[in-house]
Amino acid sequence: MRSDLIKDHFILIGMLLIALILVYFVPQSFNMIIFLLFPVFFIRSKKNYLWIAFLFVLLEQPGGLFYGGLGDEKLRLPLYNFSKGASFSFDQILIFAGLYKTIKIKEKFNPFFKNELIYLLIYFVILVFLSIGIGMSMDGFKIVYKITINLTLFYSMFFLIKDEDEWKKFFTVLFPFVFYALLFQVFSLINGYQLVHLLRADIISTQGVLSNLLANQWDRPIEMVHIALVCFFASLFYLGLKHKDFNKLYLVTINGVAFITIFLTGTRAWLIALITSYLLLILFNPKKTATTLTRFGIIALILITLTSSFTILENQFGQAFDRFKTLEFLAKGDITAGGTAKRFDQRAPAVINAYEKGDIVFGSGFSDYYLLKADGHVGFHNFLFNAGIIGSFLLLIFLLKYVYQIIKINSFLNKRNQYKNFINIFVIGVIAILILHSSTQFLGYDVSTNRILVFTIILYFSSSTIKKALENNSSLIINHKSI
Repeated sequence: MRSDLIKDHFILIGMLLIALILVYFVPQSFNMIIFLLFPVFFIRSKKNYLWIAFLFVLLEQPGGLFYGGLGDEKLRLPLYNFSKGASFSFDQILIFAGLYKTIKIKEKFNPFFKNELIYLLIYFVILVFLSIGIGMSMDGFKIVYKITINLTLFYSMFFLIKDEDEWKKFFTVLFPFVFYALLFQVFSLINGYQLVHLLRADIISTQGVLSNLLANQWDRPIEMVHIALVCFFASLFYLGLKHKDFNKLYLVTINGVAFITIFLTGTRAWLIALITSYLLLILFNPKKTATTLTRFGIIALILITLTSSFTILENQFGQAFDRFKTLEFLAKGDITAGGTAKRFDQRAPAVINAYEKGDIVFGSGFSDYYLLKADGHVGFHNFLFNAGIIGSFLLLIFLLKYVYQIIKINSFLNKRNQYKNFINIFVIGVIAILILHSSTQFLGYDVSTNRILVFTIILYFSSSTIKKALENNSSLIINHKSI
C-alpha cells in the first residue's frame, strides 16, 4: 500500500503542476474549459482523499501561487460568471462535485455530533432571513451563497473520507507538504518575495510580512499553516498508535517540522495553541507521551542544529522568539503587547461597539451593517456580532457536547485498546482551535474555506476513528444509544 500512496502523492504534485501551467501559461479562455475536467475526474474518481488534499493545497496558495485577487484578474484560478453578480470559483465547483458524489450515496448521515450540527445549520437559515429584514444588499447575498457552498463540506466530508484506512491515505499524501512549506519559507526569507513573484511581477507576497519590504516589521513568512496544523495533530495521533503504516521517526519529524513552520511565522496565538497541545497531551497520557516527547526532543534538536547553520533561519528563529516574548507585556497588563497587537485595544472594542448597536440576541447576520463593521481578526467577538447570543450559545453547546462525547467514549475503552486516551487528541485539537479563534476567526459561518476544511477534517477524522475504536473494544458492551 505504501508504494501506491507514494504514487498518489506524486499524482497530486502532477495535478498541482498542471493547474499551475494552466493558470500562468495558458490563455484564460482556454484554461477555463480545461479546468472543468478536474471536477469531472473528481466525480469519477474512487480516491476522494486525493481530491480533498488537492482542494486543500490550492486553497493554501503554496508560495503565493493560485492567488485569487480581484475577479477580473487573468492569472488566477478560474472564476465562472453565470449571470450578473453570480459567479463560482474553481474551488467552489470542486466542493459542488464532492457534494454531488455524496448525494448519490444512500447511507445515513450519522456522526455522533449530528444533532448539534443540524441546530447550527438551521440557525444559519434563520440568520439569512433575519439579515434580509435588517437590510442586505447584493453583496450580502453573494456572501451568503458562498458561505452556503462552503457549509456543504460539513455534510459531504462525512462521506468523502469515510474510514480509518482512507484517513491514513489522506494524511500520507498530505504529510510531505509540511516540508514544502518550510522550503517555501526559506525561499521567501532568502529572496524577500514569495515564489509567485517569479510568475507575477506585480505580486511580492500574498501572505505574511517580509521586513526588507516593510521597514521595522518582523519577518512573518506564512506558508500552508493550515496544512501544517492538521499534520501536527494527525502526526501526534498516529504516534500514539501501533500503526505499521507510519514510521515513528517519520511522524516525529513531521510533527517537528510542522511546529517549526508555524513557529517561523511569528504568529503568537498559533504557537500558544501548539505548546498548549503538548501540555494537554502530557496531562491526558503521561506515560506514552514521555516517550513521544523524548523522540520529538531528539528530532527537534537535530532540526534546530541543522537549520541554525543557515544564518537567515537563525535570524528568523530569533525574530520569531522576540515576537513571542511580547506576550510578557500582556502578562503585565499591557493589552497592546508592547504596541505589537491591536486586537484587544482597537479591533475588539470596535466590533463589540458595533454588536451592541445591532441585534444583541440574534446578531446582525449577513446584513450590510455586519459587512461594514465585521473584523475577522477577533474571532469570538466577530461571531457574537454575526450570530448573536443564540448563535454563540449553539456553537458553545456543539463544542461542549463534542468534547464531552469523546471523553465519555474514551472512558468506555478498555485499557488495552490502542485508541485509549489518544482519541483525546481530538479534544486537544478543538481546544487549539479555540485558542486560534481568540486571535482570528476560525469558527462560525463567515470563515475561509481552508479553515472550514481544518474543522471538518478534525470532526470527521474523529468520527471514523471513534467508530474504529469501538469496534476494537470487544471486551466492553457499549450502549450506542447513549453515545
